[in-house]
Amino acid sequence: MHFPKHLILVFAGLSALTAMPQGTVDDYNRAYSLRDSYSSRHVYNGSVRPSWIRGTDKFWYVDESKQGRTYTVVDAAKKSRAPMFDQTHLAAELSKASGHDIKANHIRLDRLSATPGLDT
Repeated sequence: MHFPKHLILVFAGLSALTAMPQGTVDDYNRAYSLRDSYSSRHVYNGSVRPSWIRGTDKFWYVDESKQGRTYTVVDAAKKSRAPMFDQTHLAAELSKASGHDIKANHIRLDRLSATPGLDT
């Protein structure tokens, strides 16, 4: 008896589907417990979330590295990138004003936005 090749492939595919094991509740609980250990916050330089600067060809993003955070502005028209501002200078001014040692790469600016001239 000779079976057409397409029927053999169909039967092989169906048998593979029925042979796939389903995880147990313990398997899912173990995987769920590991989510914090393997979350994206442990991945450095892993993603760029661009924030476009209205009316320009520029965007900025925050780069997370092992050394800390840096803020970068990209000019898409010029195909260039540069620090968004002088973090070392800002850290020195914040340290002077607060009386605490502020590290440049530990500055966290939430809800940051920029004007088209990058002056505010």
